[in-house]
Amino acid sequence: MEDIIFKELTNHELTDSEKQKLEFWLNENPKHRKIYAQLKLTILYPEPSKSESIKENTWNDLLIQLKSDNPRSTTHKPFFNRWVRAAAAVLIVGISALFALSNMGVSNSPIAGRAEAKIIEKISQPGQKITSVLPDGSLVKMNADTKIEIPEFFTKDKREVALTGEAYFEVVKDPARPFIISVDGFTVEVLGTSFNVKAYENNGYRGVAVKSGKVAVTNLKKNQVINLTKNEMILLDEDGAMEKLPILDEDLFFGWTDQRMVFKDNSLDDVLHAIANWYGVDIKISRGVSGDKPYTANYKNPVLEEVMQSLSHVYNFKYSIDGKTITIN
Repeated sequence: MEDIIFKELTNHELTDSEKQKLEFWLNENPKHRKIYAQLKLTILYPEPSKSESIKENTWNDLLIQLKSDNPRSTTHKPFFNRWVRAAAAVLIVGISALFALSNMGVSNSPIAGRAEAKIIEKISQPGQKITSVLPDGSLVKMNADTKIEIPEFFTKDKREVALTGEAYFEVVKDPARPFIISVDGFTVEVLGTSFNVKAYENNGYRGVAVKSGKVAVTNLKKNQVINLTKNEMILLDEDGAMEKLPILDEDLFFGWTDQRMVFKDNSLDDVLHAIANWYGVDIKISRGVSGDKPYTANYKNPVLEEVMQSLSHVYNFKYSIDGKTITIN
């Protein structure tokens, strides 16, 4: 596990298996994300005067966690313990090594002189979903064809990221530092909650859906602010106007985070675009296809062939799949 963490923190490409292991560990227990965030901050931005106290406090926290674990409480505990011990070992080694470097006059600390944080881009390609932990321990799940711009470290008064595409956020509460997501046309500000933001360029609806907590959405074009709470959402139309609505079907907005592909009265064009994005395929239409019928479906872990068979039946067309190309004829 320590190898996977180091690869992720140093921006090396993880294999699919490594990504699954890291995502499982991060989602298994909220404390894992805090451990990861502390590890990231300590490895990347050690402050020499505080390295020893960070090491001591983090180690004590991990010892408390390990002592409180009851192996009979869950079948995952032995697995969990091994990973926590690995993370603890990596943390102590990382702090010790960087503390030694700092004593040699090498410093990478923003406090030690960098006024601005470097911006890191995380990009998920079509057909790819990525889960990342932000510098404060917040979790972000990126849908396919999405880009998020993240600073190497957050400032003392705010946490801000920029998004293009679609992402689901689980934000760590920090009343002193609002969490702000900047999107073309609007911003989302929270203190701690879980919600989905969809803002693909020139495709489908754009808006915010809240699963828990409270967010404030600011329409930059209309100078309008709308507060949302659990099971509420807003949509932005083409003119930039916002409309507040109740969430009647959670799967429509959050299903993709659980590998659900959901359609409700969607047009054929919207469905084909979603399929191309989900699987990372190119769809070519060689003849006219009548797409007047709305399409409704809910797939769990959908197989491409299964989805295309359903579509071909509803819209009466034939198709062929050749690698990453689908031809409708």
